[in-house]
Amino acid sequence: MSRDFVNLNHETPIASGNNRDVFRHPDDSELLIKTIKPEVIEKREGDQSSWTKSRFRRYRFYTNYLRECQEHVVARLDDGGIPPFMQQVCGFIDTDRGLGLVTRAERDASGDYAKTLQHLINENCYDEQIKQALHRFIEQFLASRVIVTDLSIKNLVYSFRDPLQPHFVLIDGYGEKNLIPFNSLSAWCHLRSKRKRVARLHLAIARAIARSREQQQSS
Repeated sequence: MSRDFVNLNHETPIASGNNRDVFRHPDDSELLIKTIKPEVIEKREGDQSSWTKSRFRRYRFYTNYLRECQEHVVARLDDGGIPPFMQQVCGFIDTDRGLGLVTRAERDASGDYAKTLQHLINENCYDEQIKQALHRFIEQFLASRVIVTDLSIKNLVYSFRDPLQPHFVLIDGYGEKNLIPFNSLSAWCHLRSKRKRVARLHLAIARAIARSREQQQSS
């Protein structure tokens, strides 16, 4: 990264989640910059925000950054590196939208940004190869100590970083959110939580497939 400050307010995000917008890094096409949405900051910092919200926490609206970085540290302690299912965090950068989290971009077979599992289902691309890749992701996820609070078809992308074995990467939803950190304190609680998230993921996949078929039949 060749600069210390980036202007993003005039740029269009390439993706948006509930809390963050994602932008291309202006100096490196292999990097992305994630920033907290202005409306999220206003909601959490404004006069009407709940006392339980992040303005009474030390890291305030950047708590999600902290959670994600903590899980990267845990992964490195366990494996000596980042497992394939985690998006790589590369650092931070100051922007005109506040502190930005810099991550490695994931690509598809054609070199475009990797598509989400939801997109693949909607495009009727959920084939046997993708199912096997999802199975490998789930095995790696369950075997790891990485804590995930949001496992959905919207934040799993199908990456061709290794063209010989495409794999799923979780691009959001990391870290412990419970006031009492059960997942951090108990391996049993953590595994139970992850299995529930996997079960909900399978249910979401089945529902997305059903919706996609209904739309195709009605068109």
